[in-house]
Amino acid sequence: TLIVSDIPSEARFQPANWGRFHLINHRSVPDTSVRLAPNKARRESKSMQLKKFEENDYAIGFWDQQPDYLAWDEMPVKPGVYEVELTYGCGNTKSNAFIFASGAHSLGGKAVFTGAWDTYAVLKLGRITVTGDKASFTLKAVTAEAGLMDFRLLRLVPVKP
Repeated sequence: TLIVSDIPSEARFQPANWGRFHLINHRSVPDTSVRLAPNKARRESKSMQLKKFEENDYAIGFWDQQPDYLAWDEMPVKPGVYEVELTYGCGNTKSNAFIFASGAHSLGGKAVFTGAWDTYAVLKLGRITVTGDKASFTLKAVTAEAGLMDFRLLRLVPVKP
């Protein structure tokens, strides 16, 4: 029986000669994604509210009006193609539509029931192309009957060429 404790997450055991183990240090891969967080968004709404859970952990709730939207203006980015991932929760059994946009590019989706407003799921929206070193982004409700979503995060993951 081998019991191991207090090993850093970037290290792991790897078998070596005749079943002996030696410790190999793996450097973490840097996260190069662009994170569009709730607390950094400009809220264009009379009802949306920023909810704080823990340090640097937020969501936007009470998104129940069709004209409401979130905006991130002049965000620093590297030009390229990005896969867009939305983290959200939805306690509404009615699927409501939204649009994520940047410049001439837009991606649509539907917020479907995730089990509760604070039960979060990740939805891949598709790919967008960013051409400059700064870009603006919006997330808009198309329909919001009985509430669109609790917004947790938009993540733009660079696509390798």
